[in-house]
Amino acid sequence: MRKIQGKKKKSPFLIVLMVVCLAVFVFCAVQIAKILLEDQAGNSAAEETVKKYVITREPDSAGGEDKEPAAYAVDFAALQADNPDVCGWLYSPGTVIEYPVLQGEDNDYYLDHTLTGEKHKYGSLFLDMNNAPDFTDPNTVIYGHRMNSGAMFGSLPQYEKQEYYEEHPTMQLYTPQGSYMLEIFSAFVAKTSEKYYQRTFASQEEFADFLEIFRDKSAIATDVEVGPEDRIVTLSTCTKNGGDDTRFVVMARLVAEA
Repeated sequence: MRKIQGKKKKSPFLIVLMVVCLAVFVFCAVQIAKILLEDQAGNSAAEETVKKYVITREPDSAGGEDKEPAAYAVDFAALQADNPDVCGWLYSPGTVIEYPVLQGEDNDYYLDHTLTGEKHKYGSLFLDMNNAPDFTDPNTVIYGHRMNSGAMFGSLPQYEKQEYYEEHPTMQLYTPQGSYMLEIFSAFVAKTSEKYYQRTFASQEEFADFLEIFRDKSAIATDVEVGPEDRIVTLSTCTKNGGDDTRFVVMARLVAEA
């Protein structure tokens, strides 16, 4: 009779390889779950912020077909009571951009701190530390992270597409001093060495040259006219694969609303 052979033993190398592969799989799964939970927490916090501080004002008209819809408004008294660093609120209808804008003593703190002072990878939208907090400089710069989830300024690089611009040609900026429309006139990728973040200018001629340079860089075509008598707001975020010295930038003309 033939002997029945037992199962071949697995080599120690194969066993070690399987254990390593399993460990890598578990580690990756944990990291993905951590990222998803952080994103969920960040998005939930943003939603709660909107619920807490955004209010609507009912129009004075008595109703009927001609009644205007309720107006968007921000409770800055409550916002600044909770955090005096708040200087504005940026809102882009139809997108996720609906956040407070803060200004710290440096340009580092709000990279990873929220409105409530909690540490989070989303950070906050924040004004350049050297800008006037009331948006009276010729060029006011707002920074924000480009999150893979689309949060914060994650949608900003979409302005490289003409169709996206035509769907979202303006944003709203609310401040304690008043509300403004941001009329977007340029969107482009820039090196930080190009100084798109320059805030003040020695003359109107210098500012006019600045506007011409960065309007010519635009990836989109717009009909917005902007000149040295205007004030602008520059939105800046990281690019996906451009490294530490490359940014995606959107520039807009600041128009006061009645």
